[in-house]
Amino acid sequence: MKKTVLFCIIIFTFGCSSSDDDSTSQNSINPPSWIQGTWLTSGGDGGFRFDADDFCIVNNFINVALCNKEQLNSFSGTQFFTDVEEEITDTFYSIDITLSTATTSYKFEKISENEIRRLNHFTDTIYTKQ
Repeated sequence: MKKTVLFCIIIFTFGCSSSDDDSTSQNSINPPSWIQGTWLTSGGDGGFRFDADDFCIVNNFINVALCNKEQLNSFSGTQFFTDVEEEITDTFYSIDITLSTATTSYKFEKISENEIRRLNHFTDTIYTKQ
């Protein structure tokens, strides 16, 4: 229950966006191989984990990983709408995850084999592969 509440807070903190016309749409998560792994900020307190079929927000400060596949599965079979839209290139990955009426968007750019940049409205953050 705590993870669900924390995930909802994160969704509303990072805001909503509209979908892009050139994105693919499905209800599964498929990060490209170049981004798969765990990526953390220089302080190591937070970041992201990309699996072949999942995308997780990692918070090492409170030792929590909030995974979107689990959230999508928890909405399955309910009246709530879910959608995943991804855009994938050799150096760019974006994912829009809609749960009910909230859409959260993430955009990442490959800098090197060991660094990615998260592109967002506030500031660009560099993450290092662990």
